[in-house]
Amino acid sequence: MIQFFRQNNFFTTLMLIPYTFIVRMACFYLYQAPEKMKTAGVLYSLFLESFEDRVLLSLIVINFIIALTAILVNRLVIKHRLSRYQTLLPGLFYIIIVSWLEVFLNFSAIHIANFFVMIGLLSVFKFDSKSTRSIVILDSGFYFALSALFYTPYVIYILPAFLGFISLYSFKIREFTNLIVGFVLPYFIVIGFLYYLGADFNIFDGYEVNRSIFNWFSDLSLIDIIPLFVYGAIILTAIFFYARMRSKKTLQVQKKINILYWFLLTSFFTIFFIDERNTTNLLILAMPLSIIVGIVIEWIKAPYVEEFVHVVILGGVLYLHFNNAVNILM
Repeated sequence: MIQFFRQNNFFTTLMLIPYTFIVRMACFYLYQAPEKMKTAGVLYSLFLESFEDRVLLSLIVINFIIALTAILVNRLVIKHRLSRYQTLLPGLFYIIIVSWLEVFLNFSAIHIANFFVMIGLLSVFKFDSKSTRSIVILDSGFYFALSALFYTPYVIYILPAFLGFISLYSFKIREFTNLIVGFVLPYFIVIGFLYYLGADFNIFDGYEVNRSIFNWFSDLSLIDIIPLFVYGAIILTAIFFYARMRSKKTLQVQKKINILYWFLLTSFFTIFFIDERNTTNLLILAMPLSIIVGIVIEWIKAPYVEEFVHVVILGGVLYLHFNNAVNILM
């Protein structure tokens, strides 16, 4: 199956949608209501009100959002030549990474926020024309703010985005002002909209920072340790391949790969400052990890090995989803 997604064309891209539903089909068996999160933003609270009593519709919608995010992941890798091979594997691994735990199957704020993060990252990488530079910078700030309005910890992404702009091109005061305006604009729009509706929502809920990081480590249980161990191993692998990821690439592509790693490290350290003990928060690692892992898998030139690894991963994911007797990662 994985060889099918080594082709980059319109049909195989569309096939990521049914692939998402296949990997996540247990969500229709478990039939869990949309997840309430302490770190969810005000826009997610509005979504929650709309989908809280429509579980089936919420599951269908979130699966489509994940599939569209996977398509954007592939667009980022292919359009900006982050890999020599134009395949759909990064998007495929995004779907797996955001689905392998049972708690990831819910309608969640992070799944929606990741969609806007990907659009924002596409805007950062698009920063290449003086004539459109101001608009692109404003757009990127706007989309990262939208992601933070769904999932509040993503407010930190304005920092790697800013560093990305500085890295790619000279960054003047006017461009910095455009970035801040683009980031603040959605907050003003949402505040005005909530005031007009007379809605009882606090736009700044969920921004509390965890001030006891060391207690976070001391209170870890087995349920916390296993996912952290898995993600820690993947992150170390990604760091190990950093030099090869940059080798034989143009200077601009090397800078864009650096930006991906900045987003990855920012996401990793953000986990420990989130004032909520929730395994779902690990989803913030999905976007940069899926791109890096997908590119590494593209280097493998042994089709049978790839198929075997893919079948083992997919089979293991479905086994964890459907066999509650062994699912210690609930």
